[in-house]
Amino acid sequence: MHRNYWVLLAVSVLIGLSTGIYDFVLPLFLDSSRFSSVQQGVIFGVSAGMAFLTRILIGRWSDRRGRKASYVVSTGLTAATTLTMPFAIAFLPQLMLKCAHETIQSVRNSIHPTLLYESARSKFIDRFGKTEGVEFLSKAFGTIIIGYAFAGGITMAREIKNSAGASGDEALAAAQANFFPALLIAAGLFMVSALILWRMLIETAPAASASKGGSDFSDLFGGRLHPRILLMAAGMFVFSVGISVSHCHVMTLFFLDRFHLSPSGLAWVMALHRITRGVPALFVGQVIRGKIEEHQRAVYLFFIAVQGVTIILTGWCGAMLVSVFFWLLHDFTGAGVWSSIQSRLLQHYARDEARATDVSIAQSIGSIGSVFGPFIGGALYTPASLGAPFYVSGGLIILAAVIMLPLLRDRG
Repeated sequence: MHRNYWVLLAVSVLIGLSTGIYDFVLPLFLDSSRFSSVQQGVIFGVSAGMAFLTRILIGRWSDRRGRKASYVVSTGLTAATTLTMPFAIAFLPQLMLKCAHETIQSVRNSIHPTLLYESARSKFIDRFGKTEGVEFLSKAFGTIIIGYAFAGGITMAREIKNSAGASGDEALAAAQANFFPALLIAAGLFMVSALILWRMLIETAPAASASKGGSDFSDLFGGRLHPRILLMAAGMFVFSVGISVSHCHVMTLFFLDRFHLSPSGLAWVMALHRITRGVPALFVGQVIRGKIEEHQRAVYLFFIAVQGVTIILTGWCGAMLVSVFFWLLHDFTGAGVWSSIQSRLLQHYARDEARATDVSIAQSIGSIGSVFGPFIGGALYTPASLGAPFYVSGGLIILAAVIMLPLLRDRG
């Protein structure tokens, strides 16, 4: 099982490179293709909702058939949708591809921690933190190298978008044809390259390990789930509404519109955003030990609340450097610390015979919130209120921590 950790670590590097490119390019691609802020909110919001039931069903299938096949299929299909996106410049095709992409990507997000937990429970926080940290650092590297290399092309596209006349439309189409497909195809190829590592993965779940009796839907409505799974799912729902208000298309447009950053400057901000998310995750396993581990639930809730406060300050500060500072701080003192603890708690409360199902249900209920966030962010984001999405985002994140306060009664 030790080999699974190294395989997942290597895969995290490749997937991090892919998503670092994808997350940076897609909002700019949609913006330069003249999708309105509301349309972008629909694309990001509806696609998040499509992942809901699929994640639960795949979790159940993984409990019955094993983890490896689920992981391989999801990675391959994610690559396919990424490679297709640069050629879909109409609203409906882009919406369909984004829905497929998010649905498939959600499968990996459920199976990955379950594989690690089943491989070595006592080392879970450390190993999960390291794979997550490496992935976010790889995202940063992908954003810096690829984003900066194509900054000239992105600048051209945005400038052409604001110009008038048929010649401007022709130039915009040419810029997209030369730059955006290359970026998104590169992201897809990194995802494809991860597939060659799967033959090294050792299966962790026997084919007959599914829970006995009941359906995915009876589980969903809480019939046999641990009450703390449902409590965390409720908190995760509110959190995902909040985080997606500021972490959708609004995230990139805010720094471009409020501070007039160049695409290369934006690439550095987004890359540092990944780095500040990844670095603390690498060391969280060394920090959450002994007495601190005994109080991991308090640590978990405290750093969620801190993340909410720093997001509010990002939108409130009028000086670019101060705003960027708080933006980078929100993950360094937030998700970079609490994410591994949250994953460990979900695994702790999940049933052994239906681990992937239980974790998938909690994550699915939580992810529904991502449906609403982009709509709220898109509606709040106007020239007169660029910071409003960040105020609402941070407030909801703090509320999520309050909802999960009953976790403090537990130990272990």
